[in-house]
Amino acid sequence: MTRPHGKTEFALRLSRFREARQLSQKQLAARIGCQPNLISKYESGQRMPRTPEMWIRLSAALTVSPAELLGLPLWNAPFEDPRLAVRLRELRPARGGPRPRSPRLPRCQEDVGPSGQL
Repeated sequence: MTRPHGKTEFALRLSRFREARQLSQKQLAARIGCQPNLISKYESGQRMPRTPEMWIRLSAALTVSPAELLGLPLWNAPFEDPRLAVRLRELRPARGGPRPRSPRLPRCQEDVGPSGQL
């Protein structure tokens, strides 16, 4: 698979997972409690999630494991910390129930480039 110019493997995976679930960037942003432009930056390869909480929110909103979102082969994925599984269950909505509202993140908290620099 060829990569579009400037896109990281994570950016391609995120776009693919979001589109497979028929979500817009705005809808995904609302599910995880961030601004839509942050999702756009993730998908263009300009930014990467910086905090474990953001990785968990993204994986929960897209109903994929954090290992899948990170691009780890499932057979080599490390055993997940039980605390992570509990947190994922808290973030995932109950079937048929209302979606829990995620607290808004400060805008600058995720403002990090792919090289890890602000």
